[in-house]
Amino acid sequence: MTRKLIVLIFSLLVVVLTYGQDRIITVSGDTILCRVLRQGPSVVSFEQVQGESRTTSRIDRSQVSFIETGIYGPEPGDERLAEGRLDLSFSGGPSWLTASTKEAKAQAMQLGLTQAQADSYYRQLKFGWSGAADAHWMFAYGTGAGIQYRFFTTGAEEWATFDPQDGQNLWYGKMKETIYIQYAGPSLKTYAPLGRSRHLMVHSALSAGWMFYRNEVSALNSFSLVTGNNFGYSLEAGLDCFITPRIALGLKLSLFASKMKKVDIDDGVSKSTMELPKDQYENVSALDLLGGIRFIL
Repeated sequence: MTRKLIVLIFSLLVVVLTYGQDRIITVSGDTILCRVLRQGPSVVSFEQVQGESRTTSRIDRSQVSFIETGIYGPEPGDERLAEGRLDLSFSGGPSWLTASTKEAKAQAMQLGLTQAQADSYYRQLKFGWSGAADAHWMFAYGTGAGIQYRFFTTGAEEWATFDPQDGQNLWYGKMKETIYIQYAGPSLKTYAPLGRSRHLMVHSALSAGWMFYRNEVSALNSFSLVTGNNFGYSLEAGLDCFITPRIALGLKLSLFASKMKKVDIDDGVSKSTMELPKDQYENVSALDLLGGIRFIL
């Protein structure tokens, strides 16, 4: 499942990074980078960006050697993409854990949960909410470097009958989990106008950093705290609509990936560290669909 999501994100990144402009080559060998608006029999109309203003010009067809359209590369002059600017973004939305819950459901049913209760419990646990914030300094035209932060939380609760496997007793009570995941790491982000639009811009980002995991677990009258940390990374692609030259509202799809090889367990009486077998690594990877706001300073 995770591999399919990575392929999806990379496909979106390809779309994000492929944007075009036009180029007019004159008979004298000069090159005009622009967006061609109209090609008539006698004149060619085109648009150019100068700072935050756009100007429309015309050139006689007799002065044009040839015209190339859809040439890939940034459009010069767009101040939103210029060097030396700070890009701030804040977003939030629903998130889905991508790991399989088949084995966890089987273990829960061995403790006494019914199929319906196990399905309900892990369906609750797989759905959560994420929040993200990032800051990038534009060190080159259309490219910024900075830091990304992500917060995720989810939880589940189910009343069920538990079997202690002693052949005599059954216990009825509540099973509950609350998971918190934080992530932070350096990030590289690229930006581009969407086609010929003056208001729409696409972006992609890649980040690698460190993940911190916390799971508060209770079953009947027993409580435990499970914590851990490990390397993680994030891939994202998004679309922003500028409502002013410096403020945009956006939507993005993000894949966060990380697995834990060991966890620390604290039951209030003793503490221990558990090394997990390779086939039982705790997978906290998730797919986020986030909406938010972006500022260019």
